[in-house]
Amino acid sequence: MGSRRASFEGMNLAEKIAQTLSSVGITIVSGLARGIDSAAHRGALKDKGKTIGVLGCGIDICYPSENKKLFERMGDEAAILTEYMPGEQPLQFHFPERNRIIAGLARGVLVIEASQKSGSLITARLGLEYGREVMAIPGSVFNEEYRGANKLIKDGAKLVDGIGDIITTCFPGISLATKENVELDGNEEYIYALVGRQRTHIDEIIEKSKMEAKQVMAVLTRLEMKEIIRQLPGGFYIKTAHSS
Repeated sequence: MGSRRASFEGMNLAEKIAQTLSSVGITIVSGLARGIDSAAHRGALKDKGKTIGVLGCGIDICYPSENKKLFERMGDEAAILTEYMPGEQPLQFHFPERNRIIAGLARGVLVIEASQKSGSLITARLGLEYGREVMAIPGSVFNEEYRGANKLIKDGAKLVDGIGDIITTCFPGISLATKENVELDGNEEYIYALVGRQRTHIDEIIEKSKMEAKQVMAVLTRLEMKEIIRQLPGGFYIKTAHSS
């Protein structure tokens, strides 16, 4: 769960987390909204994983309309649920009502990039009432889109800084092969440490490394091949969601 106005990094994170969790048989439940919800569903579907979309309208209505392709794919390859009759429009009060179903279906609620007014905070509160695990990924204190998630952590939600935290919290019986077991040489360890959880520009990595640009680029390429970092548009790099 998270912001409808999510950043590229937030959506990339949600997609990677969902893809990794679904790859070990965990079902991803979300609301088929734009932003974090859509990214999570797409991630789950990448490896033909299981995912459930819970609507705030009738089953015959795609909202938002931009999700038409995802909505159709969910109907074919996953599951879509709603308590509303066909033809019922996506009224504002339907979404808080919808969120109680999401919280009820889930074993844990993970909040990514949520502002203080985000509907995902309603899902988190309901999750607590239902005895579910509530988790959140922290972000910059200067970014409004992280204030809700940061407050959840301040109020006692589990801070998640790696995919392993979700597994141990909600699915202790599942073994997840993480990138923690990838072997790295000295230069790879050094450059990997310079890549942040939020995007880091190549120029910053080169400057901090005190190494030649050509050498840094070669190391980054090897790290990409080992799938523990990912290159983003504009010369930025980010650690993948399932790396240590």
